[in-house]
Amino acid sequence: MLSLNQYGYHTMGAGDGQSGLMLFIKHREEIDLVLTDVLMPGVTGPDMVRSILRLDSSAKIVFMSGTAGLAELPPGKHYQMLHKPFTAEGLAKCVRRCLETCT
Repeated sequence: MLSLNQYGYHTMGAGDGQSGLMLFIKHREEIDLVLTDVLMPGVTGPDMVRSILRLDSSAKIVFMSGTAGLAELPPGKHYQMLHKPFTAEGLAKCVRRCLETCT
């Protein structure tokens, strides 16, 4: 997340999907976008996002993955997909694009 800080974004970090969901619940009003890997230990990124979308159907999401297919992802226009490997600039551009266009 350090690279996003360099682009002026404030970030919060969670080690897994369950922690990410709890962080979202606690800081929901402060969070403009959720950045998650598709594959994570325990609760997967798509499962975490489904729970987040039940709480806030307008949440904006960026999924990162090097291997996972799109079939697992929840349907909708609320997310962008960022394929690994990517650069810090590519990540920042994807985040900006999602903030501007994801609905």
